Amino acid sequence: MRFLLVLCICLQMIFALDVQINFGKEKGEEFAVLNLAHTKPFECREEIDVYNKVTKVVCVINQTPFNNFIPTGTAFFDFATHIKDSKLYLDIIPKKNAKLFMTFLDLKGGDPIPVERPKVSKRWQVVGYEKQIPFLSGKKGNGLNFPIKIASTQDIYTQQLDVNRQPLVYNEGLDYTYLLEIRKDYEKGKYQDVILGVNKALYGYPNSIFRKDFLLNKIKAIAHLKDQEDKNALITLCLEWLRDFPSDSAAPEVLYILANTYAQFHLNDEAIYYYRRIINEYVNTDWVALAEMRMAYYFSNVEGSNITPAMFAQAYKDAKTQSVANRIAITWAVFELEEGNAQKAQELFNLIFTQYPYYFLNHPQGSIAIAKTFAAAELYTEAGKLGAYLAEHLPKTSSEYLENLLDWTGEWFEEAGLVDEAHRYNAMFMQKFPDSKDYTKVQERDDALFFKLEDKMTPDEKLKKYDEIIAKYPDSNIATEALKRKADVLYELGKYDEILKLGLGQSEMVAKAQKALVLQALANKECKKIPSYLEEMDYAQFDQKERLEIFDCLYSLAFYQEAYKAIEGQIQKESQAPQKIPYLYRLAKVLNQLGRFAESKKASEDCLELSQALSDKKYKDVIFVLFDDLVKLGLNDSAQKVGLEAQKLFKNDKRLLEVDFALLKWASANKDYNQAQIYAQDLLRVQKVNQIADYTPLVNFMLIDLLNQQQQYQEAIKETQVLAEQKLKNADLQRVFYTQGSLYKALGDKNNAQKSFQKCLEPQGMSAWKDLCQKSLQLIE
Repeated sequence: MRFLLVLCICLQMIFALDVQINFGKEKGEEFAVLNLAHTKPFECREEIDVYNKVTKVVCVINQTPFNNFIPTGTAFFDFATHIKDSKLYLDIIPKKNAKLFMTFLDLKGGDPIPVERPKVSKRWQVVGYEKQIPFLSGKKGNGLNFPIKIASTQDIYTQQLDVNRQPLVYNEGLDYTYLLEIRKDYEKGKYQDVILGVNKALYGYPNSIFRKDFLLNKIKAIAHLKDQEDKNALITLCLEWLRDFPSDSAAPEVLYILANTYAQFHLNDEAIYYYRRIINEYVNTDWVALAEMRMAYYFSNVEGSNITPAMFAQAYKDAKTQSVANRIAITWAVFELEEGNAQKAQELFNLIFTQYPYYFLNHPQGSIAIAKTFAAAELYTEAGKLGAYLAEHLPKTSSEYLENLLDWTGEWFEEAGLVDEAHRYNAMFMQKFPDSKDYTKVQERDDALFFKLEDKMTPDEKLKKYDEIIAKYPDSNIATEALKRKADVLYELGKYDEILKLGLGQSEMVAKAQKALVLQALANKECKKIPSYLEEMDYAQFDQKERLEIFDCLYSLAFYQEAYKAIEGQIQKESQAPQKIPYLYRLAKVLNQLGRFAESKKASEDCLELSQALSDKKYKDVIFVLFDDLVKLGLNDSAQKVGLEAQKLFKNDKRLLEVDFALLKWASANKDYNQAQIYAQDLLRVQKVNQIADYTPLVNFMLIDLLNQQQQYQEAIKETQVLAEQKLKNADLQRVFYTQGSLYKALGDKNNAQKSFQKCLEPQGMSAWKDLCQKSLQLIE
C-alpha cells in the first residue's frame, strides 16, 4: 500500500491554484507527493546546488492573489510566497530531498506521449523523500525519440475463466461460511477471532466476492481494540477500503471509524476533515449526527478548531433515530463528566434513563463501562440505577456479565447511601453465585450494611419497629403489613419520596405520594425532581393552575414532549380568551421546540392576536417564537418583517441577538451591505446593553468586513480599535491587529500599518495571523 494520507492545503483563491499533498510509505521508505494544479499553464523550475541537489522549487503564477497566503509546512517541505511584477512566486523548500516532475498529459486519454517536455504545464508534481524515490527507478532510458501511445482504458472486460476458458460460475462456497462465522463472532464481541477469521478467509479466497464484507468486519473489529499497532494498521485498512469501495453503503461507517482513529492519534486536521466529509456527503443520515457528536467530544474548546460543546446539542437534534439520539446524549454525559460538569452529566443520563432505559440493553459491555465511569466520578446513584436496570433486564446471552455487575451494583448503592437497594443486590448476588470467589467478600459487606442501617435509623419508634420486622422476616405476610404501615407513617411525616422506594407498585398510596411530591417540588421550585415523579401519572388529577406550573417546570428542563402532554387538549376546554391565552403561549413555545413549526406558527400568531385584543403585554414576547418558526419554515420575507417588529417591541432584549444575527446573515447573503451593517451594529448594541459577548468577536469581524467592502476604511479602523479593547483569545487579537494594519495599508498610512502589525506580534502563541503580520512587516520595511 502506497498512499496513507491526503492533506488538502487551501490555496484555492481567486487565482485557482489547487495544492494537495499525498503522504505514503513503500518498502520502508517514507515519501510525500506535492500536486500543483491550475486552470492555466504555469512554470515550475528546480534550483540545484553544486552537489546536484535540489535546494528549491520555484513556481510562477501569472496572477496576483487578493491576499498573500503562506501554507502550512509539512514533514518534507517548507513554503514561502512573494509577489514580483504582478506575479505570485511560490517557493517550495525541501527539508530532505526533492524532485520536480511535469504531469502535462492524461495517460488515460490515448494522446501520443512525446519525450520533449514544455516549460509550462497545468499540473506539476514535487516528490519529497529521504534517500531515494521508492517507487521510481533511477535508470535513464536509451530508446528512440518518437511518440508512444497508451491504448484506451475502456477496453472490453472479460471476467474470470475456468479451465475450459468459459466464464467462471461462482457458487456459494466455504468463503460464505467463513463470513457467517465472522459476523457471529463480531456480534459476540470476539474481535480477535474476527480478525483471525478474516485473514484466514482472504488467504484461502483472495478473490472472494465477499472481500468487501470481510474487510469491513475486520475494520469494525480492529476499531474496538486498544493496541496502538492495530490502530496504525486500521488507518491503512480504512483508506484502502474507501479507495476500492468509495460508493458502498458502508462508506460513511468506514469514514467515521477512520476519523475516530485519527482523533485518537490527535491528528486533529485529518480527523476533522473526514468528519466534515461525512457531514457534507451523507446529509440527512444518522452518520451526520454521529460525526458531529465525535467532533464535539474530541475537539470542543480545542484552540483553533472553532468547535464548542454546543455541537453536542446540534448532533442530538440532527439524529434521525432515537437509538442514535440516545447514544449522543450518553456520550455527551461522559464528556461533561470528563470536563467536571457532574450536574450536566446527571441531567443527560436521566434524560435517557427515565425515557429509554432499554437503550442500555443493546450494548451490555458499553453500558457497564458507562456505569463504572459514573461510579469513578462518585455519581454512585446513577451508577447503581444503571447497574440495577442491567442486572434485572440483561438477556440470557449476556449472563457472563451478571456476576460482576451484581457485585458492583451492591457496592455502588452502598456508596450512594441507598442501603436497602444495596442489600437487595448483595442478596441477589449471593443467591445466584454461591460458588463465586467473591462470595465471602459480598457477604461480609452485606452483613456490615445492616449495622449501617441501624445507625442511620430515625428515632421514630414506629418506623424503627417496622424496619426491624421487615429485616427479620423478609418475604413474609407480616413484613408486607409492616411495609404498608410504614408507608402510612411516612406519608404523615411528609416523606413522600421514601414511599416510592418501598416497591409498592402502582398502589393508591404511591399515587398519593407521587402527586404530593410533584406539588411539593412545584412549591419549592425544584423542577428537576418532577419528571421522575410524573411517570405513569394521570394529568387529570391536576387542576389548571397546577398543569401550567408543571408545564413551565418540564419546559425549563427541556422535557418538551412531557411538557406538551401536560397541556395537551386543554385549550379546547376554555371558552374565554383570557383563559385561552396562557395555553396558546405555552403551546407555541413547546411546539417550536418539538420541531412542529407550522403548528407553532399558528399558535404564535393566535397568541399575538389575542394579546393585542386584550392589551396584554405579558405574552407579546411570543413574537420571538414566531420569528424562529418562520426561519425554520424558510419564510424569510415574513421572518424579516416579524424581526423588525420584534426590534420595536423589545429594543434592548437579549433575545434580539438571534434575530439580529439571522437578519445579518440574510442581508450578507443578499449582498445588501448597508442593511447588514445596520443589523451588525444593532446586535453589538444589544450585547453592550445586556453586558454579554456571545457574538464577539464573530460579528465584530463581520462588521469590519462590511465596512471594508464599502470602502469605509476609517469606520472599519474604529471598529478594530473597539474590538482590540475586548477580552479576546490571542489568535483573535492577532487577527484584529492584522486587519487594522491592512486597513491602514489600504489608506496608504504605512506608519500606522507598521505599528498595527508590530502590535500583532505581541500576544503569545503562533497563528496564521501572526505569521501574516510578520510577512506584512517585511513587505513594508
